Amino acid sequence: MDLPGRRLRTVWTPGHTPGHICLHLPDSDRLFTGDHLLPRITPNIGLYGSDDGGDPLGDYLSSLAQLADTPEDTRVLPAHEHRFTGAARRAAEIAEHHEAKLDELARLLEGGGATLWELSARLPWKRGWDGMEVASRRMAAAETAAHVRTLERRGLAVRADGAGGPPRWRPADAAAPQAPGRS
Repeated sequence: MDLPGRRLRTVWTPGHTPGHICLHLPDSDRLFTGDHLLPRITPNIGLYGSDDGGDPLGDYLSSLAQLADTPEDTRVLPAHEHRFTGAARRAAEIAEHHEAKLDELARLLEGGGATLWELSARLPWKRGWDGMEVASRRMAAAETAAHVRTLERRGLAVRADGAGGPPRWRPADAAAPQAPGRS
């Protein structure tokens, strides 16, 4: 981006939204991260609206990896909360959080599969599923959907359309259920 007397580098960081970017002012070690990197909370990564078949969480994790070489003293200016330093460290913490959630979801699928809503309700949430308002539950389910999509892309989960009901997900290595009366 052209700024008189300065250089502003654009870093494409899809995940929170498909077109998300961070802006880096290298001459003053400032990184404007928007919702990509927050100091205390993790941005919501979900599947919303019309599903284009993409992998927002996978994109987000790749985008976090782009910050691995950010110098420790670079000043991070996020869209929410407060300024901080340690972008690479924080990106690694957030990636670890999502990997732990992916592991938990894979474990939940081992019980024979579940609907997206069932998986969402079984995950640990900061305020607890039962204490969430409907809008918060929808956001949690959208985030769970993004995590399940990443499990699918990694070959760890498969979608099985429910017979007249909502789709269910199961571990990819589990034998496909047989229709009644078949062997």
